[in-house]
Amino acid sequence: MSVAGSMAAAPFRGGRHARRLADRPLEPARGWVFAQHEPESEVAPSMPTIELLSPAGVVARNAVSLAPRVATLAGRVVGLLDNSKSGTRPFLDRVQDLLQREHGVSRIIRYDKHAAALPASDEMLDAASRECDVVINGIAD
Repeated sequence: MSVAGSMAAAPFRGGRHARRLADRPLEPARGWVFAQHEPESEVAPSMPTIELLSPAGVVARNAVSLAPRVATLAGRVVGLLDNSKSGTRPFLDRVQDLLQREHGVSRIIRYDKHAAALPASDEMLDAASRECDVVINGIAD
């Protein structure tokens, strides 16, 4: 007996629209892609198998230790790394003002990436690590 035939034989409950839906044969949901295979199954040799593919990826978990914290920002050189998006510069301007006014930072060095989608160059990161005590990466849209 087919699945549709077994559904029609089930006791019916519902209004007039539900009856019309119950009388229709079952169809696969639109938008779903199924890869059908015809090899014989060990469980039921005459039944085809369906392979469902999940789009979920596996996340690699690489442990990265946090940078050591400084006790105070007073008298320190702070680097501000701009990711080149439109809102980052005014955001980092405000961060710079707060750091100098409220935390006694001695000097601010600004670094600008060429494109937000690209990583900072090795040369820029090397310069920031040599020239600064602390670097803040600003991301703003």
